[in-house]
Amino acid sequence: RKKDLVKLQLGEYVSLGKVEAELKTCPLVENICVYGDAHKSYTVALVVPNPRHLEEIAANLGINNASLEELCENPQIEKAVLQELIEQSKK
Repeated sequence: RKKDLVKLQLGEYVSLGKVEAELKTCPLVENICVYGDAHKSYTVALVVPNPRHLEEIAANLGINNASLEELCENPQIEKAVLQELIEQSKK
């Protein structure tokens, strides 16, 4: 990445590396890349989930015998993953 500090549409500065470092502490995150655009008021995170943790989430939701690809495409899993990332970002 050329610059770590990004100014968003509303003038807020965000350190993408700092956001990545914080979200990497979440057991769900295997790898992450955060992107910010000066024309948007938010950042976007591309998350590679930890397969074991994803399987744990699936088991808690009663989803069994699904491939990693199926888990990543499942709306229930997506919602649970997003919720976990939101909780992590509040810490």
